[in-house]
Amino acid sequence: MDPTTTATRRPIVVGVDGSPASLDAVRWAAREAVRGDLPLRLLHACDLPPVNPHIAASPPYGVVWAESGRRWLSDAAELAATEAPGVEVDWDVHFGPAADTIVDETADAALAVVGSRGFGSVRRLFAGSVAVAVSTHASCPVVVVREGTAAAGNGHVVVGADGSALSEAALGYAFETAAAHGVRLIAVRAWRDPWSDAPWAGLPSQGELDELERKETQSLHSDLAAWRTKFGEVEVSELVVRAGRAAEALLEAAAHARLLVVGSHGHGVVAGTLLGSTGQALLHAATCPVAIVRPRG
Repeated sequence: MDPTTTATRRPIVVGVDGSPASLDAVRWAAREAVRGDLPLRLLHACDLPPVNPHIAASPPYGVVWAESGRRWLSDAAELAATEAPGVEVDWDVHFGPAADTIVDETADAALAVVGSRGFGSVRRLFAGSVAVAVSTHASCPVVVVREGTAAAGNGHVVVGADGSALSEAALGYAFETAAAHGVRLIAVRAWRDPWSDAPWAGLPSQGELDELERKETQSLHSDLAAWRTKFGEVEVSELVVRAGRAAEALLEAAAHARLLVVGSHGHGVVAGTLLGSTGQALLHAATCPVAIVRPRG
């Protein structure tokens, strides 16, 4: 099953602001749309700052702002057609907060794709905070594309598996993506020994550490069992890492990957993947696009 076809012909939605990161997002999304036979929907959000109502603008600055958005969208549509000939594209300008605009559109989307950071200052669509907001609240999977990562080769797919019920959604998307692209999947379980948070308890013995690692390995293998059966064609590698920071383990495994997949929630060392330092590290340092998956509904 293709990860973008859980609902037939739902579009892939992309935020566009003319920045290099958003154009890379268009490139990546266009290729996925053609591969999945899905339409591509390009959006620009005009998040207009307040102005002095006593000062008349000629023409109204909202009109000017929207016109520049249309030019960016037209250029992005041409880029998509060049990147993925035959892609079905439409585009539209919306007025309102960027994150809210994209989140609303995800209700009927197969996938949302955003740049990790757009133009700064007042005129922006995707600053890091907006990408995080979209990733956290979207109704469909979100792929965040950092500038320069859209062409992340033909490598493997990496998924962070923390053992939580919510990580099942990330595992499902990762297996579907690996199957669709015919590539290997690496499932990463990063664990931290409890003594790290309780130094007064003394140092653990090597035997105690070995036992913890054995349990984590067994748990990961169990979590993957049903997915291995469903996607028997996918080659799977299991990586269990004792790490102080989950981001380090995930970034290392994804150094040559085509996609890194994580859940929007979790527990243990990957808790709050998109809300804390781990998520920020992934979005700012990953050398491939990052997919954030949360259960629909």
